[in-house]
Amino acid sequence: MSEKTNAIIKQLHDGVEEVFATRFQDYLNFLASFRQYSFGNTLLIMLQTGGNASYVASYTDWRTKHHRQVKRGSKAIKIIAPHTYTEKVGDDDVQRIGYHVCSVFDYEQTEACPNCDDSTEDIPVLCRTLDNSLSNRDSDLFNVLVDSICPVPVSFEKIKGKANGYYDPENLKIVLNEKIKGTVQSVSTLIHEAGHAWTCCDDDTEKEMDRATKEVVAQSISYIVATYFGIDNSEYTFDYVCSWSKDRSHKELTNSLDVIRKTSNDMIERIEERLLKDVA
Repeated sequence: MSEKTNAIIKQLHDGVEEVFATRFQDYLNFLASFRQYSFGNTLLIMLQTGGNASYVASYTDWRTKHHRQVKRGSKAIKIIAPHTYTEKVGDDDVQRIGYHVCSVFDYEQTEACPNCDDSTEDIPVLCRTLDNSLSNRDSDLFNVLVDSICPVPVSFEKIKGKANGYYDPENLKIVLNEKIKGTVQSVSTLIHEAGHAWTCCDDDTEKEMDRATKEVVAQSISYIVATYFGIDNSEYTFDYVCSWSKDRSHKELTNSLDVIRKTSNDMIERIEERLLKDVA
């Protein structure tokens, strides 16, 4: 790989450590509104823009797809893209995957371009938080969540102790404390327990996680999804993440970030599909 590629990969490696040490909440907030890239490229974009990016595209795509021009003097945001190449192994040609650095630019670095191509596309709305429409109908959102992201039955029951809910993998059900029924906490807890159910259904994911990791991943998923839909989920204790990540390997941290990003993204897409059915 080139020096540029190695440098950006090192930035990504160091960024993973930094996120868990001091910027985990910032990263989750960024993911809540910026979901179209891999966790690695999302992290690189956040680190290079301070978390202020809204939508990025290449220089060419801004002109040909979005009818906008990158402003003169704008500093490119560097991300990593894969490419294939052929390597000779003995008498065989073997396909390999390599990586190279690509330059993209944020929306704020562009301006309308009257001379660009006419084949334009609308810029995606990346953060549809629905704050106003959901603020007075949390109970409706709860039902939407049950229908869209819960792979097992959900019930409210008496629970001993302080737990707001739990996922029962043996009996395949989610149980919520009847004390939180009708509250915003029920929404947050439901997403958290659904996160457990989703990762438990994936044998490979479940195999690599200890209990503490499962809790961090499930609550991170809950935080992203709740934040995306305008639900205050700030009761989560981010300090816990720092202590949890202290003795973890880079691979464990990276895998956790990838599971968090992928699962929360899939959940949001399902919820939005369900909400659109209500509107149609």
